[in-house]
Amino acid sequence: MLSIITSIKNPDINLFLDKLEIYRILVKNGLILEWVIQDHDKSSKIGAYIADIPFISYESKEDSGIYQAWNRALSRARGDKI
Repeated sequence: MLSIITSIKNPDINLFLDKLEIYRILVKNGLILEWVIQDHDKSSKIGAYIADIPFISYESKEDSGIYQAWNRALSRARGDKI
């Protein structure tokens, strides 16, 4: 399985939805992947868009910066390729 890791803060919702559509197409065509999203902003609206998507692992938690967010996301990744 391929794990795609994204660390975000205040994401542009249109860019996020574009990526989501690409990953949906890849999954539909047989690629086994998970999208691990670590969101720094607890008030983010992203969670509402991805609540029922099985290939997404999402966590929204304040952190001290990009490296802490990446480490959190890495600890949740289940794929053998990241």
